[in-house]
Amino acid sequence: MRLSLLAACLALSLSAALASPPPPPPDYINSAVEALSADLTPQTIDAYAATFADDLHVFQDGRLIAAGKASWLGLERGRLGKVERHVIGYAEGRDSILIVDEFDDRSSSPVRPGLLFDPRFITRAARYQFGQDHLIHEIRFLQGDGFWISARRSH
Repeated sequence: MRLSLLAACLALSLSAALASPPPPPPDYINSAVEALSADLTPQTIDAYAATFADDLHVFQDGRLIAAGKASWLGLERGRLGKVERHVIGYAEGRDSILIVDEFDDRSSSPVRPGLLFDPRFITRAARYQFGQDHLIHEIRFLQGDGFWISARRSH
């Protein structure tokens, strides 16, 4: 009798633990989401830069595009005022953040007054991986040509 009662109590406590929502992400994840999802401007770049470790590695479609925080921030500073970005959404994990956005980078385009551009947004997903020090050590961008289209689910 006692054994069956103990087994029932264990089963109930296990099912309650499985049914409960996971704990919220750590505070440093929430702070990083604010800095990473904000428009990058001269006023926001310091908060953005503070989220990265010195040994940061940035990959785009599997190819290394920046090794080191200074290298990445140099690329990002060169894009200030030349990027249009729309954040579609993000997912916070325990040690990573996934941000999906539409991105139009005109930083390599010539600067000519009166020159019109036809924006060619790409959709990209960026995974920011944190280390034990609560700083981002790796960014992985995957991108596709074109706008975001939500999948339609059929029942």
